[in-house]
Amino acid sequence: MKFLGTALVGIMISTSAVSGMLQGNSGYQSSLEGDSLVKFELARVVRLQPIQETRTYNVTRTSCTMVEDLSGASAQNAGSPTGKPPSNMIQRCIPYADREYKQFIVGYDVTFEYYGQIRTVRMNHDPGTAVRVKSVTNVYVME
Repeated sequence: MKFLGTALVGIMISTSAVSGMLQGNSGYQSSLEGDSLVKFELARVVRLQPIQETRTYNVTRTSCTMVEDLSGASAQNAGSPTGKPPSNMIQRCIPYADREYKQFIVGYDVTFEYYGQIRTVRMNHDPGTAVRVKSVTNVYVME
């Protein structure tokens, strides 16, 4: 029997929270699954770009001001026994519709170095200093 191996067929990215594995230990694991050799390695993150989304919210706010009270209530207090003029200012509040804008991070463009090549992948979370790369090499048996 002769074994022929093909080049790298696919790469899948998963997270790795272990940044210390990049120093000294390559984080290499392999297993033979069916007709393919599956390998997991750590790749160093060289750039992390957050992807932001702006969301708009409708909110109700209230604006309050002090205005002069022209109703008959203040006219009745005109003869104040203290000698001070009565306060005829009241607070009026008016509700109004407003918009509020908030920014959220919805993902990350992660650039990493893998065997001397620079690659970029979009992830929905911050991977830290390393990404776990799953590489698959198909092995074919020929007679």
